[in-house]
Amino acid sequence: VLVVGLEGVLAICSADGTARREIRLGTEFPVSLHAGEYSSDGQHIVAVGEVVDTGQSMGWVVRVPAMEITDEIPPVPAADLISDEPDDLITCRFSGHQAGGISSVGFVPDSPYLVSGGNDGALVVWNWKQPLPGTPPMAYEAFRFMASNKATAHRAPITSLAVAKSGRIASASTNGEISLWNLAIPHKNE
Repeated sequence: VLVVGLEGVLAICSADGTARREIRLGTEFPVSLHAGEYSSDGQHIVAVGEVVDTGQSMGWVVRVPAMEITDEIPPVPAADLISDEPDDLITCRFSGHQAGGISSVGFVPDSPYLVSGGNDGALVVWNWKQPLPGTPPMAYEAFRFMASNKATAHRAPITSLAVAKSGRIASASTNGEISLWNLAIPHKNE
């Protein structure tokens, strides 16, 4: 189970409640997280939101940390469960939406891509498996969807998106608009 928090805390819990790990993202500046998702192989998590003070849109891809399974979750103060040094878990970061935050996100299964939807109405595809060098590495923008006669995918903030294994993407915005998109993804012949 994955829970994202307004204070930049990403909580990872086992489905049966026997393990819990929390990671604080944005340790260099306060962030508010809005959405998150596991990769199809369960090895990574993407979390998105914004920098509290500036509204700058931010996203992180994080390796799922090892969790100790116990018979029950002891009443441990949350501060003892939080990793204050998540840099060793961060695979990459990304930022490319206008101010206002990234509101939705999804991994494209069996590919090096993820898709983010923002309050700016943009729908952006990122290559997170081959990031640009840096500390931490930065995912790069691979593609930006635009509807005809529009500079963005939607005229209003994107509230949700879903990504199918086929590469089809559904996105919805606050004005009630729902759009379907095709992302051509090369697949291995097996």
